[in-house]
This record gives sequence, C-alpha cells and structure tokens, in this order.
Amino acid sequence: MKKIVVLALLGASAAAFAGRSASDPHAAAAYAKARAAGADAEQNPHSGDPASIEAGAKLFEARCTTCHGPKAKGDGPAGTALDPKPADLSDPTRWAATSVGVKHWIVLNGIDGTGMVPPGLTPDEAWLVLAYLEATYHRAR
Repeated sequence: MKKIVVLALLGASAAAFAGRSASDPHAAAAYAKARAAGADAEQNPHSGDPASIEAGAKLFEARCTTCHGPKAKGDGPAGTALDPKPADLSDPTRWAATSVGVKHWIVLNGIDGTGMVPPGLTPDEAWLVLAYLEATYHRAR
C-alpha cells in the first residue's frame, strides 16, 4: 500500500513539475480543505478595481515577493531554499485550477507540508493581493 501511495505522489509531482498539471499533492489537499470549507462560493469584492489592484501590488511586494518573486514566478530569494518550491502564481494553468475563493483560503491558511504559511494578511488584504495577481497575470487579453 505504501508503495502505491509513494508512486502516485511521485507521478503527481512529476506531472506538476513538467507543467502538465497545475496541482501537486500538497496543493491538492489544501484545495480540498478549502472547498470543504465552502471557499468556492466566495467572490473577490476588489476584482477589477484600479485602487484595489494598486493596493494589492504593494501588499504583494511587501509580503509575498520574498518567496514568490517580484513577477510571481516562485523564484524569490527565500523560495530557493524551500522544498517544494513556491508556486508560480503567474502560471495560467495553476491559476485556472481553483476558484478565487479557494485561492483566498490558501492565502489565509497556507498549505501544509510546504513553505506556504499565512503571510499575516487580513481577509480583505488577501482579496487585494488576489485582485492584483488577477489583473496583472490572468486578465483575458
């Protein structure tokens, strides 16, 4: 049984790193917890608002770039020491893998088994960061 679980995890990790999947075992477990908590139903009250996007950019720079990097690629200076590496938040496949409510839950609660710990943002500040990421990397062009 252990062998099957390990092989399944290795396969999921390999797929994630190869870019074929937006998920990894740690993220998948966190997404499931968030959905169970009802996060899918939440919508970002700041989506598309220019002042909110600007505020979110400042919060992202102050609280997130150390691990996720200035362009949200998961290549920040502290992120290089983490295993698994921080998520590439600019990746459209990873972004599309979850609802904004699940992303909000992740920011507030972190992901067990990874370096993604809650960055100390209020719920409203987390929405601002997500508005920034959406506007900067994921708005249909």
